[in-house]
Formats: sequence, C-alpha cells, structure tokens
Amino acid sequence: MYKRASNKISNSKIDKINCVCVLNSKKLYEMEMTDFLGSLKKLEQLGLTQQPLLSVLNSQYVIKLVSDTKDGPAWMKSWKKRDWKTANGKPVANQELWQDIDREMAKFDSSKLKFAWLRSTVSDAGSDFVDSLLIKRMDE
Repeated sequence: MYKRASNKISNSKIDKINCVCVLNSKKLYEMEMTDFLGSLKKLEQLGLTQQPLLSVLNSQYVIKLVSDTKDGPAWMKSWKKRDWKTANGKPVANQELWQDIDREMAKFDSSKLKFAWLRSTVSDAGSDFVDSLLIKRMDE
C-alpha cells in the first residue's frame, strides 16, 4: 500500500493509483516479453541459433520463465506440462506471446543458451552502450 502524501487523498484515489500501478506492471511484463521475443528473432535472422549465447537481461521475470534457476525449473516448462495453465489451474496470462517465445526458443540449442540478470539501475559498459543506441534510434 502507498503511504499517503497528505490527508487530502481519499481511499478511492489510492485504490485507483494501486490499480494503475498493477496495470502498468502487467504492461511492463508484456513489453519485456515482446522485447525478448524480438531479440530471439533477430538472433535467428543472424544465424546464431546454434552458437553459445549469453542473454543479459534486467528482467528476472523473463529469466525465471524461460530458464532453470536456483529457485527451480523454468515456469514455462511447468505451464506447458499443464496445458498452459498456472499452478492454480488458471490460463497463463499472455499465453499466445509465451507460446511464440517457446516456439522461437525451440530453434536454439538450449544447452548453449545462458541467462544472466543485470540490475537495471547499475551502470555497465554494455548496458550503457545499448541504452545509447536505443535513445539514438528513438530520436530518429
């Protein structure tokens, strides 16, 4: 729950703020997934599907969904076993997008795919370079 900035903020306004934050986080996850899918497609176009690849992502969400981690197996594996349903039996959110990612990942040698997490607030030469390219592209 958010701390009130003043007593003038009503509970209904706080509920609306919370709702917007939840919607924005869902949209953020969808954007992260779409970006990841686009990256996979570009790597395929470049003929790199059988090469050792390290994907450095600032999204633990995507990493945990597509890669086995110390926390357990990739969530996507479990969803597929349950016919694209969550542990609660509910349909997976963004199912079509995850299925697209699954089909694209199947084109890669999974033994050569590695994933690493980079905190998005950390300055890193590679991350800074990519950010500068993105900003330049968006300005075009």
